[in-house]
Parts: sequence; structure tokens; C-alpha cells
Amino acid sequence: VAVMIYDGVTSYAGWRGTTNEIRLITGLCAGYALGLFIVPLLNSQLWRVQDTSRPLEKPWQVVLWLATMPVVYAIVWWVFPLLGIWFPIIVGVAILVTFTLVNLVVVALFRPFENRAESMRDVWVPLLIAFGLTVFEIAGSAALKAWLVHLAESLTTRT
Repeated sequence: VAVMIYDGVTSYAGWRGTTNEIRLITGLCAGYALGLFIVPLLNSQLWRVQDTSRPLEKPWQVVLWLATMPVVYAIVWWVFPLLGIWFPIIVGVAILVTFTLVNLVVVALFRPFENRAESMRDVWVPLLIAFGLTVFEIAGSAALKAWLVHLAESLTTRT
């Protein structure tokens, strides 16, 4: 995740260039890493009856998990662009789902939702709250970027 953040910050700051391929690789690595943290956190915070098993308990599971990464890379890099307009839609949905699941972990920390869910029906309210937070975060990020771009443009026109 730190490498992805470094890539994003340094490229947006204009300190160095980046490519879509670098962003894909850092994003896949971050996504794979986040999955290993999000699933156990959700299991421990959301469900009344908790699954105590860890993801990737056995060595073969680790090997299989890592072996899928180049396959996913190949599919996203070479196959997804063939989907036309569906490619950015799928990417957008993936971003929304990722942010929402991370926010769901935070929402599940609050007492009304902590260890209360017995079925997926019990998850709708915290899930909707998490999705609302996601929309707020993305809109806030877009507004902050627009403001920073405007600020940078106004500073460069003054000099």
C-alpha cells in the first residue's frame, strides 16, 4: 500500500512520471494485501458467531493466492480493455466495493453493529452507512483535488 501511495503522490506532485501499468501493479499488490486484513477484521467485528480461521492458513493457500496475481494482472491488462465501455465501469465498481468494505470495518466498530450480524440481512444498515461514507470520501477527494489544481493554477499565473 505504501508503494501505491508513493507512486500516486510523487506522480501527481510532478516529481516523476508513472504509467498505467505501474498503477495496475501497485494497485493489485495493495488490493491483495488489503484483502488479507479486511476479511479477518470484518469477521471479528461484524458477525455474532465468528469464524476463527485465518485466511491463507496453509502453505498451499499462500502459493495459490500469489499464483493468481499474475493471472489477474494479465486479465486486467490484456482482456479487460477489450470490454470497451464496461472496462471503466468494472474498475469504478471495484473501487466502490473496496472503499465500502474498508469503511464497513470502521462502521462495525460502533456498538450498535459490533458482533450483531447473524445473516447478510443484518448487514444492510451498516453496509449502507459504509457506502455513504465511501461516496462522501470520493466526493471530498474530488473537491480537494479540484481546489488544489485551482490553487496551483492561480499560483503559477501570479509568478
